[in-house]
Order: sequence, then structure tokens, then C-alpha cells
Amino acid sequence: MRAKDSSRHHSKVIAGLLLPMLAMLATFPLGTLASDEQGQSIAEIVKRRERDIAALLAIVRERKVRPKSEVIAAIRALGQLRAAEAVSELAPIITYGSRWSDNLQHPSEQYPVAYTLEQIGMPAVDALLNVMAGPDQARASLASWMAERIMGRAARNARISEHIAKTKDPVMAKNLGRFLKEK
Repeated sequence: MRAKDSSRHHSKVIAGLLLPMLAMLATFPLGTLASDEQGQSIAEIVKRRERDIAALLAIVRERKVRPKSEVIAAIRALGQLRAAEAVSELAPIITYGSRWSDNLQHPSEQYPVAYTLEQIGMPAVDALLNVMAGPDQARASLASWMAERIMGRAARNARISEHIAKTKDPVMAKNLGRFLKEK
């Protein structure tokens, strides 16, 4: 696929091909599959989902040359798809697009990547723990908050303790330990 065609495809995904597919998937009667023909259409839906996720991730990877609004739309779409495949690329950029204002009413407006990781849920927890173990306090605090929102404080703390026990890096252990001391 040529670069121009690839860019056009990515724009189409953002422009509205993805959301109708999500709406259709939400109402698809999965319990009523009876024939091979219906099974093939599910396979096609899965392949289309995989292509859409790949296109959305390509937009995220090109975030330095793309309009920020387009990248944030791609990030939000990945959350709507619950795209666990995106976790390893999104967690390190958890603060991307963050902004604060009294007018912002929803966390998705303030922290679009963090909110997307929360939408993805449990598949994001280990990646969030890795961000928490890093040196950047702002990213680590936001990752901690998201991990807590996903799994609750007690479960988050148990997972942190497991991570500390497994790591051989004393700096990572110390960075993670600071979140066990929170009240």
C-alpha cells in the first residue's frame, strides 16, 4: 500500500467507518449463528477489526506528524474497541494529549490515553505497572490512578507487591514501592 493510500485509509477509519462497525457488533446476535455463511461474516468482522486496529495504531505511531485531534480520535477509537493489542504502545504515552481546565467534565477529555487504557481494562494493568516503575512521576501517578480505577486499590497493591518481588532492579522496586505507601 502506498503512503498516500495508507494515509487515506487511516483517515477513513477515523472519519466514520469504525463507529458504524462498533454499533453493528454491539447488536450482532452471536447466539443465533446457524450456518457457515454467518460464520464467514464473523470472520470478516474480526479481520476488519484487526485491520482497523492496525490503522489506528499507525496513526498513533505517526503522532509527531499528524494533527493532535486525529491522533486523539484514533486513541479513543482504540478504547471503544477495547483493543488490548494497543496497550504496549499506549501505556508509555499515557500523558499524551493531557490537558486541564475547569470546563472539562470527563476524564476522557483530560487524559485521553489514560482513559483508553481504563476502557481496555485488565489487559492494561501490567503495562501500567511498568509505567509506575519508571522515573517520570507524572506518568507514574496517572498510571497508578488508572490501575486503581481498573482493579481497585487492594488488588492494585497486591499486583504491585508481586511486581516488586519479581523485579531484580532496585530502582524499579523503589519506584513501585512508593505507591504502596499511599493512603
